[in-house]
Amino acid sequence: MTARIKHLLFFILFLGLFSCRVSLGADFKGVKVNLIGALAQKFDDNITFVKSNEVSDWISEFSAGINSSYSGQNFNWNISATVTEHLFADNNSFNNLSQDVDVTYHSQLSQSLGLDFTDRLIHAEEPRSFSDAFATVIGRYSYYWNRSKLAFTKQLNEMMAWEVHYANDLYDSSSKNVIDSLQNLGGTQFSYQYKENTKLNAGYEYSRRDFTPGSSVAVNHTSVGFVHELNPQVTLELNTGADFIKDSAAQNRIEPHALIKLTDQLNTLTKAHVSIIKRHTSNLNDSDLFDEWEAEMNLAHILSKQLSVVLSNFYGSGQRLAANTTEHFLGASLTTTYEIKKDITLDLNYTYSHVTSDDPAREYLKNVVMLKLSSKF
Repeated sequence: MTARIKHLLFFILFLGLFSCRVSLGADFKGVKVNLIGALAQKFDDNITFVKSNEVSDWISEFSAGINSSYSGQNFNWNISATVTEHLFADNNSFNNLSQDVDVTYHSQLSQSLGLDFTDRLIHAEEPRSFSDAFATVIGRYSYYWNRSKLAFTKQLNEMMAWEVHYANDLYDSSSKNVIDSLQNLGGTQFSYQYKENTKLNAGYEYSRRDFTPGSSVAVNHTSVGFVHELNPQVTLELNTGADFIKDSAAQNRIEPHALIKLTDQLNTLTKAHVSIIKRHTSNLNDSDLFDEWEAEMNLAHILSKQLSVVLSNFYGSGQRLAANTTEHFLGASLTTTYEIKKDITLDLNYTYSHVTSDDPAREYLKNVVMLKLSSKF
């Protein structure tokens, strides 16, 4: 069966689901269940993430998923899972099936003690965000990425809270040229409601990322910061501290880190978000320490009852210390969403990604245009 015939069959099936659409959203003893379906067609001018001899293609994507949630007196949970078939018109050897699973759980164990658990699993061949792509992508390959976190929060009194948490980060790729890794992290954070509009916090984390093949990177992370509401519309978050790092060459380093976030609800129709990060980190697939800056800006605006637009911009710049190479990443995305009717939306998206580096093998320029029809049943 050719890829084009598969495209047609999937398209007919999807249209059938829409034409026979009924309300499948259900509530079983408090458990809400919704089915999700999506059909997308996109053009990618560089499907292999390379600098020269780029390969372009039209890609059809067919998604099916389920979202389930429950909210009880002392606990609540949400589980969502999506499977997407990616069919390439001319390069069907790249056809693949991706999966996304998200789990959140909260339990109020007592009046002052809460438990939270989150887990996200991705199996894909492309990054999910500009931040994920920065300094990690080396060509096209399949990967599994699972991130989980378990946290206990104790409300000490009306103003003070204490949290202890454990997190696990597993990255496993199909490429022999890409290193796999596993990170374990444990930490604690203390927060104090200094004023009605100001919360102070201080924390400590220890993490170790083991690379296969390769060595490991261990970090003692200290931080202090605050979250302050400048006014009912504007929130400022600042966090800074020092990282005590034992790098992959067993050398000890002390490096600063800082995070600034600004969120502005400009009006009832417009929201803006800006964040800047400065840190030294080991990436998912590279044990070499990366001295990086990241800046991100998002602007969301509702044009009408049915039409909205989201603009995202990202810039990252960093240096690999052992390899002594620098890398710059520029990304931009514009998404327009039109609500055809309740629970049926049409998205038009354009995404631009450009990487420059001292290592030519890491450079690429990529443009993607996508039209997507989505429905929740």
